[in-house]
Amino acid sequence: MPDIVFRCPHCPQTLRATEADAGKRVECSHCHTESVVPQPAERIECAQCRAVVQISLFDLREVFPCPGCDAELRFSSAPASAAATKPERRRWSLFGSKGWRIVDCLTGEIHRVEKFPFEIGSDEGAHLQARGAHTQHCTLEAAGKSLRLNKRDPRARIIVNGVEAAGVTLLPWDREHTVQIGPHYYILHGGRRLEHWEMQIDPSQWFICDTQRSLMEGPYTRRELAIVLDQHPRDPVHTLIRPQGFLAGFTLRQFGEARELFRYQPKSAPPPGPESAVTGENAASPSFGPPLLRLQDITLEITQGAAAHRLLHELSLDLPGGHLAAIVGASGCGKTTLLKVIAGIMEQTTGIVCWRDRNLAEKDLAPTEIGYVPQFSIAFEHLTICESMDNALRLRVAGLSADDRRDRIENILREVGLLNIAQRQVRVLSGGERRRLSLALESVTQPALLLCDEVTSGLDPKAEEEVVELMHRLSRENNRLVISVTHSLRQLDRYDSVAVMHQGCLVYHGASRNVARYFGVDENSKVFTELAKRPALEWHARWLEYRGQYSLPTTPAAPATDTQMEPEEQTPNALLQFWVLWRRRTQIFFRDRGQLWLHLALLFGFPFLVVIFALNGLPQMQSLSMGADVGPVQQLKETTGYIISSSRVGSLVSGLVMFQVILLALMGSNNAAREVAAERLIFEKEKLGGLRPISYLASKTVFLAMLVAAQSIWMAAFVTFVCRFPGDLALQTCLLLLGNGAITAASLAISSLLKSPEQASLVSIYLVGFQIPLSGAFLALPEILGKITRPFIAAYWSWSGVVETMRETRFYDAVLMVTQTDLAGIPLCFWAMASHVVFGLALAYIGCRQSRWD
Repeated sequence: MPDIVFRCPHCPQTLRATEADAGKRVECSHCHTESVVPQPAERIECAQCRAVVQISLFDLREVFPCPGCDAELRFSSAPASAAATKPERRRWSLFGSKGWRIVDCLTGEIHRVEKFPFEIGSDEGAHLQARGAHTQHCTLEAAGKSLRLNKRDPRARIIVNGVEAAGVTLLPWDREHTVQIGPHYYILHGGRRLEHWEMQIDPSQWFICDTQRSLMEGPYTRRELAIVLDQHPRDPVHTLIRPQGFLAGFTLRQFGEARELFRYQPKSAPPPGPESAVTGENAASPSFGPPLLRLQDITLEITQGAAAHRLLHELSLDLPGGHLAAIVGASGCGKTTLLKVIAGIMEQTTGIVCWRDRNLAEKDLAPTEIGYVPQFSIAFEHLTICESMDNALRLRVAGLSADDRRDRIENILREVGLLNIAQRQVRVLSGGERRRLSLALESVTQPALLLCDEVTSGLDPKAEEEVVELMHRLSRENNRLVISVTHSLRQLDRYDSVAVMHQGCLVYHGASRNVARYFGVDENSKVFTELAKRPALEWHARWLEYRGQYSLPTTPAAPATDTQMEPEEQTPNALLQFWVLWRRRTQIFFRDRGQLWLHLALLFGFPFLVVIFALNGLPQMQSLSMGADVGPVQQLKETTGYIISSSRVGSLVSGLVMFQVILLALMGSNNAAREVAAERLIFEKEKLGGLRPISYLASKTVFLAMLVAAQSIWMAAFVTFVCRFPGDLALQTCLLLLGNGAITAASLAISSLLKSPEQASLVSIYLVGFQIPLSGAFLALPEILGKITRPFIAAYWSWSGVVETMRETRFYDAVLMVTQTDLAGIPLCFWAMASHVVFGLALAYIGCRQSRWD
């Protein structure tokens, strides 16, 4: 009876056992761990010494030393003419429909959690209570339909669902949970799953699942079915499952491309004779699904002056779903430009971009179908992670209840590893955490296409590995296509395919393992150096010649149905988006202590500044405070004093009114100059996600109107009370408010039309500065110049209107004595400043609609 030869699941050691030991445990002499002897499935006969050994289904691809002559033995499938044997029916153990189970991922043992408390301990070799653990690390206790994990050993490092447990952790019953104690992994589950799932096992099929613990195709077609086994200490990313129900930690590169489900057909021995290395590698590559994204002869040219510059040159690319693709190349090669063409931010000169065989020039992607992660941060610094996620979900997805939003946010944050710091503000996050948050924000709509622009740049190697691994997991959800632009080649083997660009040309697109060999270098880091040795068009022509041997094998696309064409989720209406944006802006205003104190200082300081300048003239003003209705005798007594002080009082009154107007104009400029420009890139990103410019502008208008009202009412009330200005206080307040609003609207327009907040602030300050000389309050302008400029000077209309409210008093006459500028009537002042506000908001809307991507 031939012995069973198999590979130790925990180390590269080859183990031998008799057929009678099948199903029993044997200890590896190398790593001293126990392994279950697999059931024999195939026999291998040595061609030299004729010795016969047996191997399991799992070990079909392994190479073993012959026990007789140490020759290498490898199983090869039977010839095509051989009679096909009926596949054996085997039973896969899945989680039960009720009750809790715990799986020891190191041994594959499944234990029912029937008695509480259930103890989990760990020493160097034992894990569960059922195996005689010596040290108790934690216990599981019943808590309704949930389990409560209690940490008992304060020295133990226990990680639950990627988060280190501090004391007590509640585990909901309807989810799977991973528990790590040192190097040991467990899976807990108590949700609805089938007790057993019978299926036919083909000896030529292999199954690989990732940490999603779900399979998208093949024998498992229902997503609610989850295989019991999960991560393995030697391979925490991917795990190979065999029908016997336990693990072995082989890295994925041994089996080809990374797929959520990968079928490996043992390759027949090649025919004698030389064979191209390229053909041999490509023949082992798995076949991908139909292409979701197809680029056909994409060319992009821009004109600068009289010269035309070509940024992309006849680029063609096919990318399937369930796929993580990298676009790599040196700086300036067109990587980000290509991503913007795919996203619709830039329009190609020639060529076609198709999504599911739909020409995007005819019908663009819905906002919920696409996610775009740019190089910059897309979260506001003073919001927490949870608040950022909630705002993004409210802005982009309609019809979700509060519970639905909470569950989706919790699931996404758990997936990206940010759930334990969900209440932390964005401004204190590290670079890697910010990138993961950006990916989480773009995952709220569950987009089928996720574009990532340099999300790994500037990260340390560990953070870069975590972000790439996160993108890999996201690509396995819902047949999603994830495209990542990067210039880093450190994690290239984690991508399903790599597109290399050089000076706007595509020079390679294929499996990541073939990149170095295609360019004739021994490692990926030397690819960019090799590219610089030839012109880009020469590399492009070479790729057109050899792409048939290296390009990804994809299946033909099926005709798209109407269900596939329409996105499942819709964007909220404009009113709901306005409410979310206004609430977010108000929240940020009160969180930003620096800006809040600045606004308070201006609000309360500027009126005091007006009063200080009025102190020396208050006696003269009070002496003229008597109206025209006093008696004749009193008027004769005041005539001499009036003539002497009227000119001084007129200058003081006119100056104080204009001082109020200018200070309010400065506050209005401070309010709005940076309002759009400072968050322009985030706004552009949100527009791509379905945000309406009218909702954005309305939220800014309402927020700024609150500031304008508070500033103007306080200024008018305080100055009038102290200086005792005559006239209608309500009317004066409205005129000052409109003047402030006109400058605020103009500054908001400037902020939306210019690219940087610095430019917007500078232009807004100049706008306020020109109000003083061109208003005519201090120096009379030439008549022609005054008529031309006066309609555009909001300060003139506000000043003129406030002075007009004093028409029935001697203050009005005093002002007329010192100014040569004609005063406009109050109704005309109202109409002029209202026109300024409307015109400023109209320009701001035009600026918000325009694209301002870098």
